Amino acid sequence: MSRLIHPFLLIGCLTCWAPPLQSACPVSIPNLPDPDGALRSGDRWGWFGTAELAAMIPADGHWYGMGKHNQYADKWWWWRQGYNARQEALPELSITGRRLDSGAPPLVVGQATNGFQQDWDAMLVGPAFPAAGCWEIVGRYRDRELKIVLQVGHPAR
Repeated sequence: MSRLIHPFLLIGCLTCWAPPLQSACPVSIPNLPDPDGALRSGDRWGWFGTAELAAMIPADGHWYGMGKHNQYADKWWWWRQGYNARQEALPELSITGRRLDSGAPPLVVGQATNGFQQDWDAMLVGPAFPAAGCWEIVGRYRDRELKIVLQVGHPAR
């Protein structure tokens, strides 16, 4: 004698075994305490990376910059232990980026410059994202590389 399983029970059991929903954009979250000799991040921003190369990113992984009409452009601080802004005014930092969730022109970033005060040194770039979305950014400084994922602008609804 065969037993029939009620369709609602079957569906209910299948959803119990379903993997949890993943974030639409697996954003990077700060993982590094404010490094010695680096700009202090505050509550809304934090450092991501290692002493070999780090970037200050939004604490929640969502980059808004100066808004859509300004291509979400803003200043972006990068740091490496031992970097000396007085000796390297134009750091060998290059930044590239591509949108992961849809097609878009590449990220636009000009020549990196320096920033410093008496107690810190950092590198500074000005990215302009051509569209909102999930972006993978790769920073390269000399022999090091850092990958970051950010949700730029508001996610699609």
